[in-house]
Amino acid sequence: MGSDRLHRALPKTFLYYLETDQTIIDSLSDGEGKLTSEIAVVIGLTPRATRTRLAHLVGGGLVRVVGTGPQDPSRRYFKTRSV
Repeated sequence: MGSDRLHRALPKTFLYYLETDQTIIDSLSDGEGKLTSEIAVVIGLTPRATRTRLAHLVGGGLVRVVGTGPQDPSRRYFKTRSV
């Protein structure tokens, strides 16, 4: 199945999530790590919606989080080496 046919067969919301997730991963490519608020600006979502996307990426092993706990306001997200 060609890429164009695959994109036409997928629901638009699924494609939106794929593009959003890829934008997040691309924004983490510098290796510096980013705060949730910094990533939210890049993808144009609220910090809460951004945390939801980040939790999905962390759960999938694509992104790792460094911080003292889930309420740490200075938590930073990094792209894993396998991506």
